[in-house]
Amino acid sequence: MTKSVLVLFGIMAFVVLFGCTTAGLTNQVVQQGNAIPETSAKSAWKLAEPWAITDWVGKNDGTIILVVQNNSSNSLDLKNISLSGSITQIQKTSLPPGSRTTVNITNLSACANGKYLVSKDTIKISYAKSGTSEEQIETGASDILGTC
Repeated sequence: MTKSVLVLFGIMAFVVLFGCTTAGLTNQVVQQGNAIPETSAKSAWKLAEPWAITDWVGKNDGTIILVVQNNSSNSLDLKNISLSGSITQIQKTSLPPGSRTTVNITNLSACANGKYLVSKDTIKISYAKSGTSEEQIETGASDILGTC
């Protein structure tokens, strides 16, 4: 009888622990609402193809500095990047696979309450395969957001 009581207490402890963990996680998700944390957005962008944005920093003056990486197996010509309608022409033309460049996007809205957000729907990266003139567009993999 003692062995069965111990097993029963063990099962009850597991159920209580599991229930508390589930309730805590559900509460955390509800409190976050629809906001995507910066780390999740950066993870999505690091996996994007053909262009990844491996890191970014927002400044108080409405500037966002992007680190852009060619995630394709081909050399690509980066033409311009548009965030929220603010287009930045790129001077460096051809980037081989795996290479990175830094791009400053200016003329964005200044930081509000210490935070910035660029909707993925307003992000466009214009490029072409090296040696071709056919321009292609990559759209946002995720929002670009953070604190400044």
